[in-house]
Amino acid sequence: MSISEELSRVQTGGEKAGAAEALYQTLLRRIEDRTATIGILGLGYVGLPLALASQEAGYGVLGFDVSQRR
Repeated sequence: MSISEELSRVQTGGEKAGAAEALYQTLLRRIEDRTATIGILGLGYVGLPLALASQEAGYGVLGFDVSQRR
């Protein structure tokens, strides 16, 4: 279930605090089971090694940089 689907499911009763907790639990579960996708802004000296390490750890990675060379 996507995070937006989880939010929609929980917010139907107007439980915004419960929605935040549900999103937190969903994110925590995705981090633990390595199904989270990590977005990295800037693929320079820090971003590129971070992206590679995250990918090697089993996460999906999306990298963004303003430089077309990177």
